[in-house]
Amino acid sequence: MGLEFFAAIAAAFCLGGFAAAARMLSGGRLPKWLVPAAAGFGILGYALWSEQDWFNRVSSGLPPTLAILEPDAKASPFKPWTYFFPVVSRFQAIDSAQTATHPQNAELRLLRVFTFERWFPVRETLVVAHCAEDRVITIREAIEIGEDGTLKGAEWQTPDAEGRAQLSVACIK
Repeated sequence: MGLEFFAAIAAAFCLGGFAAAARMLSGGRLPKWLVPAAAGFGILGYALWSEQDWFNRVSSGLPPTLAILEPDAKASPFKPWTYFFPVVSRFQAIDSAQTATHPQNAELRLLRVFTFERWFPVRETLVVAHCAEDRVITIREAIEIGEDGTLKGAEWQTPDAEGRAQLSVACIK
């Protein structure tokens, strides 16, 4: 976050500097307010670009074994441009290289799910998906997986949109 602050200040200095140079080259014919206005546009432009491009920058740096689930693109009334260009500030990815199938029950898959969220550290959770019954369980400390694939200490959940996306990646035949 500190790096983005310095980048916004640098954008302000660059555009403000260009405006000051243009004002000097014009012999003072350009108005004085042009310099701070250009600096303000530099900050605003950088902030908009940084927010709109966050998903592309983060997802392009991920290893190819991570399957990106449907990004969470949202619009906000406080940012009216997001109704035309929704902002992705959160997405999940599954590490397909580390997806494990239970040896006694081929319908059970263990997934490593990574949640990427702007301004937050990456969170990793383990999820068990039951491919035949379209159900999921988020693994917690108190859950035990038996030899036959039964789970003790947890309730199967009907998946929400994120859970359905996890199932679609985990249960590819």
